[in-house]
Amino acid sequence: VCCAVIVIGGRAIVTTAAHAAATEPALTDQARREVVMSYHPVEVSDFVCRSNKSYSTTMPDTFNATAFFIDRHVDEGRGDSIAIECGDERVSYRALQASVNRFGSALRDELGVRPEERVLLLTLDGPEMIYAFFGAIRIGAVPVPLNTLWTASDYDYVLGDARPRALVVSAPLLPRLGPSPLAAY
Repeated sequence: VCCAVIVIGGRAIVTTAAHAAATEPALTDQARREVVMSYHPVEVSDFVCRSNKSYSTTMPDTFNATAFFIDRHVDEGRGDSIAIECGDERVSYRALQASVNRFGSALRDELGVRPEERVLLLTLDGPEMIYAFFGAIRIGAVPVPLNTLWTASDYDYVLGDARPRALVVSAPLLPRLGPSPLAAY
């Protein structure tokens, strides 16, 4: 699956999610710790999981969802376990962590996405969608997944309303945006 990355406002860069995930330098362990500890403060001391069993765990003063959903699996020795199955493709937690880090680095370093800025995602289901979603979260940005069945006018509305810093679009979905979404910016 190929994705185009388009900056809304500022300069435009078009690339693929797979290319960004494979070629951008990954966050170092120190940089990852700084990101995890510097964004999204949580003022909660206990977290209750709602399922058949309720239990409490202590949450840190700051929380980044990638630490819970991805990093902890690598840190706890499950890096080679399968995190994503999509068709014939299998992605381990270690490979997922590397791709998420690279995608986050591309958003931050190449596209200038900053914490709390929105990144719209118009993507097909697949590992690249997960890389983009968690890559945005990794750097403190806010991923906004969009419905792939909307019309061009729906996308125009959300582009104006959400004021995203970046838009990630699967190449097959790019025509759904209609005329250049950059025209209004």
